[in-house]
Amino acid sequence: MKKLVPTMVALLAIPSFAIAQDSSVKNVQISGWGFVRHESKKDADYNNDTKDKTEFTSTRLNVNLKSDLSDNYGYVFFSPQFSKISGQDEFVPSGAAANTSTPTSGGLSDSRLDVHEAYFAVKPTQDDNLFVFVGRQELAYGDHLIMGSVPWHRIGRSFDGAKVRYKLSDSFSLDAFGAKLQENTPTVSTVNTAGQDTNLVGAYVSGNFGESVKAADFYFLNRDNKSGTTGFRDTTAYGVRFKSPIANTAIDYRFEGTLEHVRLAGNTGSENGEYQMDAEVGYTFSFLTSRFAFEYFDSTKNYDQLFPTAHKFLGYADQFSRRNIKGYVAHFSIKPYDKVSLLADYHIFQRHSKKDAAYNYAAASLGTTGNSSDIGNELDLTLAYDFTKTLQVSAGYAIVNPGEYIEDQNAAKKDSTNWAYLQLLARF
Repeated sequence: MKKLVPTMVALLAIPSFAIAQDSSVKNVQISGWGFVRHESKKDADYNNDTKDKTEFTSTRLNVNLKSDLSDNYGYVFFSPQFSKISGQDEFVPSGAAANTSTPTSGGLSDSRLDVHEAYFAVKPTQDDNLFVFVGRQELAYGDHLIMGSVPWHRIGRSFDGAKVRYKLSDSFSLDAFGAKLQENTPTVSTVNTAGQDTNLVGAYVSGNFGESVKAADFYFLNRDNKSGTTGFRDTTAYGVRFKSPIANTAIDYRFEGTLEHVRLAGNTGSENGEYQMDAEVGYTFSFLTSRFAFEYFDSTKNYDQLFPTAHKFLGYADQFSRRNIKGYVAHFSIKPYDKVSLLADYHIFQRHSKKDAAYNYAAASLGTTGNSSDIGNELDLTLAYDFTKTLQVSAGYAIVNPGEYIEDQNAAKKDSTNWAYLQLLARF
């Protein structure tokens, strides 16, 4: 034992000495962001008689560590994340096959720390024209309509996989990626599911065509869910996106369209052809830096919305998903003072097909009763104050009024859904 202790101390000292002497770790950068947000939602089922109400405070804090590799070979990126609902218990292992619900506020147990991103970004040729990203990472493109990281959520979205980024020209670049969404490696105690993993592959080309087409994107995505028993089994998507101010005018526009071949779970036959489109035209007034825009969107009955930042598009109350839904949105934003901004959005939601269901935010069917296309309408209001460029407080309110289609599913579903929040956001 007397000989073992010095040996262990020496071995433990080796990694520290190696890190200190290793010139491959250079230029460590630290940044991050986070929020604390209180939310309240009442009558999400459109029925005041059930007295349903959710109210909670959530915290999200991301710390980003980036360290350059030596000789210009790229960098390493690591982003631990703290995410919690205040006062929520966590399940702590209490035995070989048991977990115990344990308080983490006021008790003797802390909340866990997770990893949101952890990847290597390598330049094989030491040239900025080619990067290879390997590990857990966000995949977010365009306006996050089909591939988004969901920064609003207290956890957000990351993927386990690899990505190659190649600079095609001064104006365009290509991202080609693959991710493992679910690993179904068989074990002795389970049914053999070998070869039934859920995978995602895709390619995204982004660039610009000049002053009036500052963002031009073209993409391909394929999600193969061989083991899926509900929802979508296979989805192949082809899409385009254009977004830009129009040169020498106060007008801006945004368009994104996606064509899909979809096979539903349980369907071994032909695929369904589906699509979505989302178009917006805006005008910016010089008066108080205000903008007004009009948006139209449409998605067919079996359109697969894939991985969007949905909160951004279909109303802040998060009542609907992009499937068998169409509608109109009026947007208005204004900065009455330098640090104050006000946003207002009014949504009208309708069914694309009156014979098929619309879907809630969790992708569950809302029902097929009745022939009305009127799902409902929603008003969103947001007020934000910027203390600095890195510190903001904001508050918001949304009211969703059910339409005839919602009421047809149940006569009691006639009350409005109300949602509100108060948030402190910081970046560093």
